[in-house]
Amino acid sequence: MRTAEIIAHFAPEWTAHFNRKFHIREVPASNVCFVRSRDERGISKDFERYADLCWSFHVQVIKELSIKMILCFGQKAGLYVKARTGAKKSIDSFKEANDRGWITEIFENEEGLKIVITTHPSRVALQNRPLW
Repeated sequence: MRTAEIIAHFAPEWTAHFNRKFHIREVPASNVCFVRSRDERGISKDFERYADLCWSFHVQVIKELSIKMILCFGQKAGLYVKARTGAKKSIDSFKEANDRGWITEIFENEEGLKIVITTHPSRVALQNRPLW
């Protein structure tokens, strides 16, 4: 399934935030920190330091590839990227209509860069319906 289809599945009304269809192989992907760890807990006490050390790389990629949207899996990574990019304007949100009630949000900075902060896929039981 293509990334655009996955996002459209989660919130079809968000298609307005995309200006074209794209394929997974066209989408650059990276962790915020380039440190090996089983999960976020393994680096939680040093997350900010590691992320700060790697941030200049991300800035170059964003500039060189003219990135328009960053999809962040997990609150910690998402809030870090949101702060570093200056994405203060909330432009959309979506709350799961289930017992979890997890929220996905889209923010935008002054240059129009959008930051999507959503639940990490490893935490979502996609086989259980309905998710919302």
